[in-house]
Amino acid sequence: MAGRNFTQNRRRFINGVDFFKVPQKKLSTNFVGNSKGGNPNNPFILITESGYLMLVKSFMDDLAWKV
Repeated sequence: MAGRNFTQNRRRFINGVDFFKVPQKKLSTNFVGNSKGGNPNNPFILITESGYLMLVKSFMDDLAWKV
């Protein structure tokens, strides 16, 4: 559900503030790799605390997103 909400509202998130795109090559050297593999050219999306709070919020109208 979080992935779907992020994808549907991606324009509302600020790269470098609410989320980071990290290349798989860089991430795999610091963390255990994904057992499913995946496309190594696609970056991982890491959600920050502010991004997480935006994903779990109750209200979804434009005013709520601004607040």
